[in-house]
Amino acid sequence: MIDGDIYYYKGYLGMYEEPGTVVTIHGKKSMIDGIMNYSYNVFIQNMDDYGYISFIPRDMSLETLYTTDLEVDDLRRDYLKVYGKLGYDEYLDYFYLDDDGYRIYIRHHLTDQEAYSLDATIMGSYGMSMYDMMQLIGENIYINVLFPNDVVLMDYLLVDFIGSYDDISLPELTPLEVLELIKDKVYTYGQGQIYDSGEDIDWWFYDQIHESMIDFECVDPLENAINFDQWQVGIVSEKRMIEIRATIKVYDPAISDYISGSIIFSVEVRPVGLATIYDVLYGRLGTYYHTKGIVQFIYPEYFMIIKDETGSIYVELPGASAGYPAIEVGDEVEVLGMRTNYEYEDYVPVMSQTVDVKVLSKNHTVDTTASHMTVEDILALDYLDPGVFNHYISFTGVVVFSGNQWYPSFDLREDGYTDNTYDLQLWGDTYDPFNQTMYGLLGQTITVYGYLIGYEYIYQAFDWILYVDTYVVSE
Repeated sequence: MIDGDIYYYKGYLGMYEEPGTVVTIHGKKSMIDGIMNYSYNVFIQNMDDYGYISFIPRDMSLETLYTTDLEVDDLRRDYLKVYGKLGYDEYLDYFYLDDDGYRIYIRHHLTDQEAYSLDATIMGSYGMSMYDMMQLIGENIYINVLFPNDVVLMDYLLVDFIGSYDDISLPELTPLEVLELIKDKVYTYGQGQIYDSGEDIDWWFYDQIHESMIDFECVDPLENAINFDQWQVGIVSEKRMIEIRATIKVYDPAISDYISGSIIFSVEVRPVGLATIYDVLYGRLGTYYHTKGIVQFIYPEYFMIIKDETGSIYVELPGASAGYPAIEVGDEVEVLGMRTNYEYEDYVPVMSQTVDVKVLSKNHTVDTTASHMTVEDILALDYLDPGVFNHYISFTGVVVFSGNQWYPSFDLREDGYTDNTYDLQLWGDTYDPFNQTMYGLLGQTITVYGYLIGYEYIYQAFDWILYVDTYVVSE
C-alpha cells in the first residue's frame, strides 16, 4: 500500500517482512522493448517496524466489476466489498460468488487448520480455516477482496481473499428467510448425490451459521438402505433413487419457539458387487465389501464368524443400537463391512465397522469337525496367510488363571510347558458365566473345541486366542 492505494507485486522478493512493515523496494532499471522495467534483481529494505493496517472497503457489485473501465476507475487500488451466493469449485480450489447473472472466482490461502495467520495480521484478527469457509457454501455473503485484474477459465474475473473473519459478513435475515435459505442449501447439496453401499453420508444435521437443527429421514418408512445410526449406505441389491425428507427447525425469538419446514430431495444408491469370503480375506485394507456366509459362532453384539465355500472370517458387530436382526448360529447372512485387521494390528483379517447385516435364511448345518492341534501345530501356521484363521480346532491342556481380581481370564497350558509363554488364551461367548465355569475347572486337564481366531500382538512369542464352543474334562 502506497499513499492509501493498493499495488500488486508479482515476483519473488527473496525475504519476508511482516504485514504493516514500512519498506523500500529496490529494483534494477532495465529497458525492455523500449519500456522502462524495474522487475530484475528486486529486494526490499526494512525502514520501520510493522503496525496495524486499516483497509476501508468500497462497495462494489459484480456487474460493476465487469463493466468498469480501469483507465477511468482503477479498482486495483481499492479494497472491495462484493456480494453474492458463495460456492466452491473443488477442481480449481477456488471459491466463487454468483449474483444477478455474474460470477467471480475467489483465490485464497486457507488451510484445514484454523490459525493466527500472517495474512490475517493485516486485519488484526484470527484467520479462517477451510472448514470455516466451507460452512458458508450456499449463503449470500458480503466479502472483502483485492482485485488484481486477473481472469480464470478465460472469462471470469479472479479476486483475492486475505482470510480474515472480519472480511466476511452476512445480511440480516428474518427467521422465515433463514428457514427458506437452509432449505435451499440442503436441496442444492443433496439433490442427485450418488452413494455406494458402505459409503458415508455427508449431510449436515446442524447449520452452524444459523444455529438450526436438521433432521433426515427416508420418505418411504419401509426404506432401509440408509443406516441413520452410522450415517452410511447399507446393503442395496440394485441401483435406485431414494427420496429423503429434511426437516429444518429455526428459532424465532418473536414467538420464543421454533418454526419448521421440510424439503424433499432424491439421492441415488448403488450396490457393490457380492464378494466371496476369500475375496475379503485377501482384499484391500480399508475397503468395504459385501459378502455372505453361514454363521458358525456368535458372541451377541460383539462378533460372529461366518463361512462360505471359500473361507471363514471374523465379523465385528457394533451392538444392538445398530438395529440388526436377531442372529443365530446356522443363519445365512449377508454382511457389509470394512476389511481391516484384528485390533488394528498388522495381520489377522476381520470385517470391522460393519454397516449392515441381513438374515437370508435359517437352520443351516454347521460342521464342527475339529482338527486337533498342539502348540507346535499353531506355531507352524503361516500367519501371513489370511486363510489360516477362524478354523474349528480342539486343544488339550490344564486350565490356568491368567488375569487378576478385577479382570479374570483363563488360559490352557499344554502338557510339557512350565510357564505361561505358550499358554493358549480361552475366550467365551459370555463373560461372567464363562469365567465362573472356568473357575470351577482350574487345575484340571480339559479338551476344548472352538475357533482359533488369531492373535493380538505379533511381538509376543505366542498370543493366540481360542473362542470356546464346548469342552470335555479328561478322565
